[in-house]
Amino acid sequence: MALNPDGSIKWFCGTTGFYGPGSAPAVGADGTIYVNSYDNVHDAISPDGQRLWRYTSGGFVVDVPSSPAIGADGTIYIGHDGVIAALYPDGTPKWTYNTGTYHTAPSIGGDGKIYIGDGTGRVLAFNPDGTLAWSYQTGDGYVRTTPAIGSANRMYVGTGSSVFAFQSP
Repeated sequence: MALNPDGSIKWFCGTTGFYGPGSAPAVGADGTIYVNSYDNVHDAISPDGQRLWRYTSGGFVVDVPSSPAIGADGTIYIGHDGVIAALYPDGTPKWTYNTGTYHTAPSIGGDGKIYIGDGTGRVLAFNPDGTLAWSYQTGDGYVRTTPAIGSANRMYVGTGSSVFAFQSP
């Protein structure tokens, strides 16, 4: 839904899945709005409220879906129920990776790597082509926070009782 400055409804797009949106949307450089729902439905909505495409990632309604992230090249990174996926701007799959467990929303570093934390306490870094760049087991419960990217490609995550900092090679 989009609102006018006076609070009236500008447009309404009932395009999310049955269970509704489950994450914060992301907005692309062209104004396209990307939103994920609880039932593995991922929608792209134009700035005027028209659904552009829908991608269904499958799986069960178990975890809260993570917010999408958008790469510099327009790639949309989404995650749900143990799968992280990269989609081309037209909604077709570029690659998928099964983490096997719940994971945080993806973050994108200045080096183009995609970072997530997961339910087993791992921090994972993916290359833009979907290959695993590295993985680190924190040993401190599951990673609770979406990785935050700082200066010089330093990445921070929070776990059960600690905060970890990583320097991307």
